[in-house]
Amino acid sequence: MYIVIIVVCFVVGPIVSIIIERVVRRENPRSRDLLTLILRWFTFWIVGVRLLLAGATQALDPEFTGEQIFGTTDPTVLPFISELGYANLGFGVIGILSLFLRSWVVPAALSGGVIFLGLDGIRHLVEGGAFTSDRATAMITDLIALVVLGGCLIALAVRSRRNRVDGPIVDQAV
Repeated sequence: MYIVIIVVCFVVGPIVSIIIERVVRRENPRSRDLLTLILRWFTFWIVGVRLLLAGATQALDPEFTGEQIFGTTDPTVLPFISELGYANLGFGVIGILSLFLRSWVVPAALSGGVIFLGLDGIRHLVEGGAFTSDRATAMITDLIALVVLGGCLIALAVRSRRNRVDGPIVDQAV
């Protein structure tokens, strides 16, 4: 089930959403901007859906994360995993709402995708040790979030600077 969620959140969901929006809303010039669509939909699926589901799992079943991701059955870590779940729930809600509150796309991508997931992926990579398949998947997908969302944010910043558009980057991402 974990791998299905990953494939949906990192590949199928964002790509299908981008295609649908481009086809359905083709008369809207902002809907034709591929960079904006990539940022919007990958933020929704990676930060929103994935972190909301991860948060629910960690908050309601911290033993699963303890065993599958961290390789421990030590009950003293369970409260910390639950608290991680609450943080993931918070990021997930912000990511979901960014679809409806377009000014939230950049903050959600930056905080939930680049900083939170990106740093977590780097930590998994640097920490080393034994990798379960779930832990390796978590590391790889965290790093993908860093590259995709970070890349989109950098590209938007460069484009904004090049075009000398007044106002914050968020105006370009909605």
